[in-house]
Amino acid sequence: MKKCFIDLGTHFGNGLASHIQHYKIDETWEIHTFEPNIYTFNELKNLRMTIKDPHSRYSWIHWNNIEYHNAAAWIFDGDIEFHCCTAENSNKMIGQKDFDEYLELCEKEVRDGISLKSIHDLNLPTNAGSTIVDPRLIDREGHNFIQKSLEFREKDKIKAPCIDFSKWIRSKFHDNDEVIIKVDIEGAEYFVLEKLIQDGIPPFIKNVNIEWHDWFIPGSTPSDSKIKLWQSKNFILNSFKAKNVHVEDWE
Repeated sequence: MKKCFIDLGTHFGNGLASHIQHYKIDETWEIHTFEPNIYTFNELKNLRMTIKDPHSRYSWIHWNNIEYHNAAAWIFDGDIEFHCCTAENSNKMIGQKDFDEYLELCEKEVRDGISLKSIHDLNLPTNAGSTIVDPRLIDREGHNFIQKSLEFREKDKIKAPCIDFSKWIRSKFHDNDEVIIKVDIEGAEYFVLEKLIQDGIPPFIKNVNIEWHDWFIPGSTPSDSKIKLWQSKNFILNSFKAKNVHVEDWE
């Protein structure tokens, strides 16, 4: 039997750090991280190579039991368009009180050892989020000023490798293993988790922690989309519950 943690949507490693602390994960575990955004992926790689004495929360950056995948968890193997968010709109917001306070909070988290680096990087076309889902489907109603500022341009779109996550996880683990999954994949969670369930939930999955996102469904009105997403979320939660998989919200 082996214990494994899978981090879907790694970004700069904040969620990975939180889960390592919460579950007391150590170097005896097998860890896999998935990040399709090449800019974010390379930035974390650079941090792992250059930070010699990290805060204890980030001691894992020197572990050898982590496999970093520059790929998206998805519903098929291959390549897929990946939409990166430009920093240009954010640069225009500098000088606004709320935004300046937000940036200062991001920097304070770095100084306090909560983050490896600011999660809102104005020098990368990845600030505040990037997604495998068509950004025209993002529902920004009720979102905060950061999310409303997101701009996805054609020139910032990249082609990213993707994997059939349901197939991949079955190829890696056995029934007596114990696997914990964190899911923060900007709207792709509905597609990925529904396929995992439809293929049959493997008995080695013990915990799934999910950040849910509000998106429009292609070809649907906003109101119909909300209903469909609610139905999808309930299908996912009820299916995991029926298999005694513990599910928590992740933010």
